[in-house]
Amino acid sequence: MGGGALAPSHWVLDFLTHRPDLPVVPWGAEELGLGLWNHVAATVAVEGTVSALWMAWVDRLRQATGLASVAVAGASGPP
Repeated sequence: MGGGALAPSHWVLDFLTHRPDLPVVPWGAEELGLGLWNHVAATVAVEGTVSALWMAWVDRLRQATGLASVAVAGASGPP
């Protein structure tokens, strides 16, 4: 995934958890967010699902390439 795709994908993940404080465009006044941080069980469920999907994708990539490990941005480091 190119570096240019990382910021928009991160924005989408933040949209799920943040309170409405994410700007749609840098020069606009509209701010969005679902506010899952206010609901612990929902946050755990969503972040657990996203983490499981990410790990499955990295594992499939590793198997498809035949590599012992795959260096994917964020796959082995802190968020």
